[in-house]
Amino acid sequence: MRSRLLQAAFALAAEDGIGAVTIDTVITRAEVARGSFYKYFESPHALLEAVGSEVSDILIDTMNSLVSRLPDPAQRIAVGVGLVLQMGHSYPPLAGFLVHAGWPATDLSPRFHLVVDATLREGMAQGRFADTPIGLAQGIVVGTLLGALHGGAEPVQALPTPSMTISAVLRGLGVPADEAALMAARPLPLTQADMAPALQRLFGT
Repeated sequence: MRSRLLQAAFALAAEDGIGAVTIDTVITRAEVARGSFYKYFESPHALLEAVGSEVSDILIDTMNSLVSRLPDPAQRIAVGVGLVLQMGHSYPPLAGFLVHAGWPATDLSPRFHLVVDATLREGMAQGRFADTPIGLAQGIVVGTLLGALHGGAEPVQALPTPSMTISAVLRGLGVPADEAALMAARPLPLTQADMAPALQRLFGT
């Protein structure tokens, strides 16, 4: 039952934005009684927090084994950004949710912030990234990522390629342009088969 509520809220937010996630719309979409909603969540915002947390966990868990073993924080950011883009472009409802929810720039993704902040701070300490206020550095990553994902949520727009987006993020963090371009051109280590369990976990695809 909780999974049905999460899936309903995710779909509504992906299609029409988080404002569309109300108790009435969720229980109608999930085909459950109002009492079932309150059994698990006290409000639509609590439900959205749970969805955002689940999305964070899915993305981080999918990427962790591929990214955490990379010793270079710049490469970890490059691969992480690329993998989120790859999943968003492969599954447009995910891009729709991320864009409409403003994820990960909101309180819906606390675990994501912890992981990214740690990588950014490590990169600054090593001199890989420019010494920048952490909020600004995070904004470079998140803002560029959301801008690129927006095309996945709005098909009429031309999509920037993942390599263009990765390169833009790295340059914004202070990586030299030629090095950023080389890192961005490397193939991403994620296949459709890798993504399938993650999408099934929440989205039922």
